[in-house]
Amino acid sequence: MGGVLTRGWLATLDLAEDREGLLQGGLFRDFYRRIGKEASFDVVQAEQAFWAMLREAGVEVRLEVPLDRVGVEAGRLTLLETPMGTVGAPYFVDATDTADLAFRAGASFTQGREDTGLDQRSMAATLVFRMEGLPWGAVFLALNYEGQVRRTGAGAWGTL
Repeated sequence: MGGVLTRGWLATLDLAEDREGLLQGGLFRDFYRRIGKEASFDVVQAEQAFWAMLREAGVEVRLEVPLDRVGVEAGRLTLLETPMGTVGAPYFVDATDTADLAFRAGASFTQGREDTGLDQRSMAATLVFRMEGLPWGAVFLALNYEGQVRRTGAGAWGTL
């Protein structure tokens, strides 16, 4: 649960703030509070927060269920047919990395950078990797020397 944030280890959020603080609200703000109100976070804690939020809301989660057919009425997804049976609900969340459910239900979409109006090229991928055994003091000093340091208890980032 958590997709690119937890499985892909993309553990830094893009936050928007004004003079009064964080602009994002709703479910995101609840998630943000649960992970410690930090832009960078521990992925295990994030996954636990996602599961807790789903459990508290009474959401029935079904993972890796093949989709046979979708039912759409008046532009709204109303049911799913799977090998395990038919599911009807007032809301569905497509949490797949490929948006299969949303696509089959007729949701609009863009590919690559076409929404920018610049060109049809693909979006750049973010390279995320995990390292252990680093002397964090030296990393901090190197990043700080260049004036690029960003650091929380969950990680550090910047340019060297």
